[in-house]
Amino acid sequence: MTAKPSGFGDIKDVFERNADHSAPVHGLAKPGKRDQNLLRGGRIVTCREFADFIADYLSNELPVTVRSAFDDHLRLCPNCLKYLTGYQETVKLGKRAFEDDDAALPADVPEELVRSILAARRA
Repeated sequence: MTAKPSGFGDIKDVFERNADHSAPVHGLAKPGKRDQNLLRGGRIVTCREFADFIADYLSNELPVTVRSAFDDHLRLCPNCLKYLTGYQETVKLGKRAFEDDDAALPADVPEELVRSILAARRA
């Protein structure tokens, strides 16, 4: 599995901590509200948890029940769906940037930038 933010437990721990089956069903947070949490009762996946474990979600490393809760969150949260789409596109673009090791450097790339990148790679 991928590295987690410091102080953040395993997703199974988070999932179990939120597995209160007696919790009442709550409405969705307003779409424009920051730190939106989807409190649907039962197993809860917050936007923060989705962002923290997105790599595990995309690599299919989450247990089936946890992945199901993440899928439920995505069906209800347009902000996380946009985040997921942007994340996937960023990964694709990053991979494409390294497809051709022999590709010519575009002429408009500043020489100072090239030197900085090369110096950082040597460090």
